[in-house]
This record gives sequence, C-alpha cells and structure tokens, in this order.
Amino acid sequence: MDSTPARMRTFSGRLVSLVPPYDPSMFVITDIAHHLANVNRFCGAAKRPYSVAQHSVHVAENAGSWNGHEFIRRPEARLGLLHDASEAYLTDVNGNYKKVPHMAGYRADEEALQVALLTAFGMAETGEVTPEVEAAVKHADAVLLQTEGRDLLNGWQAEDGDPAPMRVHIEPWSWRTAEERFLHTFRILFPGY
Repeated sequence: MDSTPARMRTFSGRLVSLVPPYDPSMFVITDIAHHLANVNRFCGAAKRPYSVAQHSVHVAENAGSWNGHEFIRRPEARLGLLHDASEAYLTDVNGNYKKVPHMAGYRADEEALQVALLTAFGMAETGEVTPEVEAAVKHADAVLLQTEGRDLLNGWQAEDGDPAPMRVHIEPWSWRTAEERFLHTFRILFPGY
C-alpha cells in the first residue's frame, strides 16, 4: 500500500501537500494566480470558460468597494481576492456536493488549507479577518453568484432571498488576462509579497 501523502506538483514546480498539516512557505501567489486562472467556475457549466481567478477579482472589487483607482475597504478586498485560494490546489468542487455528509473530511481539509493560505500572505495573524469582513465577502460572493448565473449559465433562476445581481454584465476573460488581473490586484492589496 502506498504511504505517500497526497501531494501535487504546482505550476512553479513546488511539491505541495493536499492534506493537513500545511506548510505556508510552500504557497506562492504566482501558483495561485495561474491555477485559479485555469480552473473554471461552475464545474465548466458556463456558456464560456469563466475562471475562479476572474471571479476572485470581481469579489475583491465588490467587497472592497473598488472605485476605479483604489480599494476603499482593504481588508474586505484582501479577503475577497483570496476567498477561494484553496481552489488553486483542491479545484472548484460543486458547492451543493460539498454539503453532503461524506464530504466532511474534504470541507475540513479545505478550511485548514484556506487558513494556511491566509497565514502565508499575512492575513491570519493581523486580526483583519473579522466576522464583519467575512460577512462582507460572503455577501459580495453571493452577489457575484447571482450576476454570474444571470450572465453565464443557461436556465439560471434566482431564489427568494438571493441578493440582486450587479448592474454590469460579466464577460469572461481569457485565462492569461485573468491571471494577470489577479496578480495585479494582489500587488495592489499585498505590497511586499
């Protein structure tokens, strides 16, 4: 029986464990940006490929109140950009499937990985990830889901209680543009990393 822990080779060539404990020093933003730019939202069900990297930039802009020049709410923008960073390593699993009981181990690993990623980029120990910041990012993520559903999925139906979508319409970027925009946003929000 193979006793090798679950690992993956990243874009940069690093060998990263996919199960706890995680080594935050193994995580680099170029891997995360590249991987997320090549991971499709909605398990590929969108009308055109739409990446988790693009989604993350939009969540950062929405949660962080991007005005075209700066982020008004930086902690919300920082968490918004990295809120799905674990998907760079564990991919984008259908949210409804993650809720089934036998996925509890996956959810625990995903949460631990997310903490390790926030630690790697200095957010876990700063105290900036407050319940209010998390709630703002969760709301921005829900707004993006409604906007993406309206613009990118066939047969999308909002349910009672869902937030209104954004007025702007989403056009999917190429994977290269998504990677570049993710990295550009990261450099604005995380100077020194």
